Formats: sequence, structure tokens, C-alpha cells
Amino acid sequence: MGIAALEQFSSIAHFVPLYLQDQQLTNQVFLVKHDPTGPKDAHTSVLVDVAGTSTATNIEGVLCHVVANTNDGQIPHSTSFKCDYWESPKSRLTLIYIGNLAESKYIGGVEPLPQYLNNPWMQNGIHQHLINPKIAVAYKQSLLHFLTSSLYSHMAELYEQKWSASLNCQQFARRFIEETIVRIRHLTGVMADPDFLKLITRIAINFSPHLTKIVVVKAFHFRTNLLVEVDIGLLGNMQIQQAHNIDINLQMKL
Repeated sequence: MGIAALEQFSSIAHFVPLYLQDQQLTNQVFLVKHDPTGPKDAHTSVLVDVAGTSTATNIEGVLCHVVANTNDGQIPHSTSFKCDYWESPKSRLTLIYIGNLAESKYIGGVEPLPQYLNNPWMQNGIHQHLINPKIAVAYKQSLLHFLTSSLYSHMAELYEQKWSASLNCQQFARRFIEETIVRIRHLTGVMADPDFLKLITRIAINFSPHLTKIVVVKAFHFRTNLLVEVDIGLLGNMQIQQAHNIDINLQMKL
């Protein structure tokens, strides 16, 4: 689940622009995986280029994500959210372009906001303000901070603020994109919902009496489908052909 310590993301960009620099590039949303050579579950965040300052070699914008407080002496660790203006060479990251804030289904009232985002003081809509080219970058960052904190508070209330299968960087990134800003249904590369993982685990456990253990259960969105990975343990004295048949049949079942 990509545990990342709070101090790993303490630095911010040296320069924060006052207003947008390139209108064609501004408001682009990226899913960021911070270890391109690491596992599928490397630390994940969401970056919004609010000023259009990213280049061919550098990514820059407001980074929104959840981190583990690894120095809190607790197991599981408590969590915190971060929303900072941030920059990095693209070569250090895996970037997945998600879309543009202007494509959000919340703009123009196409879809109603989740209850935890309703705010009476923002009469014209937070998302409408985010795409306004006349709005200062610092104010856009404050709006993204509000969206980040609102989703985090909602998730922390449900999951007791502890790092878990339901509250971690990937689940936060998925929900932030799917329901908080751009409103995308299927997010490629992000872990599936915990309830779906529980369903897969239950299917695997009950599939065969010859199973001795379930080692790994993972599922990731891939376009409109899900990629599922299940590692199982079987009896040591089982014939190879029988073990192979169980493996193939389980794949077909899933």
C-alpha cells in the first residue's frame, strides 16, 4: 500500500508562480507513483498543475496525498494528509495523465457534489473557481487544500485515521480523482476497492479444499476492467498436474 513517511515529502517547490504561465497546460491532473522501479503498490499521490508550469522534463503543481506518520510509535501508523506546491524531474516518477479539471462533472452542476464537499460560502462552486484563469495560484492551492482535507476527514472518520487497506495513499488517490475533483469512474493503475478485494479473497478461500493458505490478493483498475493477482498455497505432496489444474480453474473462476 505504498507507506511513505511524512518527512519524505516535506520540501516544496522553490518558486510558486502568482498566476498561470501556460493556459493550455494548466489544470492537468496526474496520478503520481513515486518509485518507478518499485512494486505496483508504490506510494501514490495526485498532482494538479494549477499554473501550467510543467515541462517536458519536470512536473510541477499542487501535490495532494496521504502519508503514514511512521514516527508515531503506533502499529498501524496514524495518517496525515499533505497538499503542497511541489516539483520533481519526471524521470524519478511514474506519471499517468488523468484529465483536466475543466472536464470535471461537477462544473455546471452536471452532477451534485458529495455531501462532505458542500460548502455554503463557495456559491459559484469550488471546481468553477479552480479553472478560472484569473484566480491566483495560491488561492487555487487553498481550494485544493480544502478538497484534500475534506476527503481525508471523511475517510478518517470512517476508518479511525489509521493506515489500512481502506485508508492509504492509493485509496485516497482513487477517491480524490473519482469523486472529489475530476469524477472519473475507472482509474487505471490504482488498487481496487477494499470490498472487491474481500470478495476475491472469499472466492479463493472457498474454491478448493486443497488450498492451505492465501498468500497475496491484489486487484488494480485497468481501463474498465480489473487486473487480479492471487497467490495461493497448496499441499506440498500434491502432483504438479493437479496443482496446475487448480491454478487454471481458479483463474477462470476469478
